[in-house]
Amino acid sequence: MKRSNAASQSPATPIPAAASTPTTPEPNIRILKTGTCHSLTGKSTLTYHIGCNDKSELLIRIHANSNKGYFSREWVAISTIQKKVLDKSTSITSHSLRQVYIGQSINNSGFLLAALKAEGLVRLKAENSRVHEALDTSRFITELKTMMKQPPSAITSTPSKKPPRTAKPELTIPTLES
Repeated sequence: MKRSNAASQSPATPIPAAASTPTTPEPNIRILKTGTCHSLTGKSTLTYHIGCNDKSELLIRIHANSNKGYFSREWVAISTIQKKVLDKSTSITSHSLRQVYIGQSINNSGFLLAALKAEGLVRLKAENSRVHEALDTSRFITELKTMMKQPPSAITSTPSKKPPRTAKPELTIPTLES
């Protein structure tokens, strides 16, 4: 009689994410501005943060998505976006922004482009609805540097264009009385 190895036939036990992935502490970042915008497709509403770190470096990240698209909440230096994309390219697409994220969700670059558009840093090119062009960033940078000088309590969030979710009304089912 041949014995089978039960351990080799049983399904593998998944390793919890916390055990398999080292955790990186959240950097000390002060959020200067919270904004909302529609994704490039218009199918979801995105929330993004603009902040600064201890070195007064300006950063941006996608914070929330009203739809199911995955993304990373990784902070990206605005100077990196300027150097790698805005200052170099006359035609900006979500693909050209992938280089600022290393090995992250493919959605990040498109969501970042939507946030940059909402902040007035890029606009659609007239001849192609998928291609954007960089705009002057000086007003944006000046505004953020002014915010950095203010005490944290003086900074307010950009109001959402979408009203907050409310609880659904309870459904009342009529009963038949005899």
